Amino acid sequence: MTSSRKNSSPNSPSSKPPRSFNRKFLYSSILFVFLGVIAFITYSIQSESPEYGFKIPLREGLHSPPYIYTLDITVENQLKRIPPTSGNHFEALSPWGFLGTPVVPENAVHNMEHGGVVLWYKPNNPALAGSVNQLIDQIGRKCIVAGSYKDMSYEISATVWGRILPLEKFDATQLKDFIAKYRGTQGPEAPLCKSQS
Repeated sequence: MTSSRKNSSPNSPSSKPPRSFNRKFLYSSILFVFLGVIAFITYSIQSESPEYGFKIPLREGLHSPPYIYTLDITVENQLKRIPPTSGNHFEALSPWGFLGTPVVPENAVHNMEHGGVVLWYKPNNPALAGSVNQLIDQIGRKCIVAGSYKDMSYEISATVWGRILPLEKFDATQLKDFIAKYRGTQGPEAPLCKSQS
């Protein structure tokens, strides 16, 4: 009896692929998945930038009375007085930039509706006013209103539509971070301020 035995050569179609090909494919797949996970984590960290200050409940923003605002918040179990962050307002905007005079809330709220940041600082403090003015000179007046405001518990506060950063003392770094995050992005009519200021 003759045995017919097929000789398989390495190049024949019925031969198994070399083992090194399987390993290369496996290692490449693992590397690809690993890089994908790293990219996803990096993207997630970058897109989750911190929020600054406190959210304040929104009020309707009509161009007519009544001019009622949320002016009191509780911080660390203490009632604190703050400037407005949303609500009805005058039809006219406040001038953009450093005012050097008191902020008129009914005008400034309209600026916030358009995406503006308002810096409210205690009056009768020339050094504080000078620091605020210098800050605006550094970062630009676009979408910013700054002026004095006496009816608040804090030395200075930065506001946008529905959010406040109240500070016991002037802190250029915190103010710059707040402005960089929210300027031109908050408010029902944001970013109108970018074309107005």
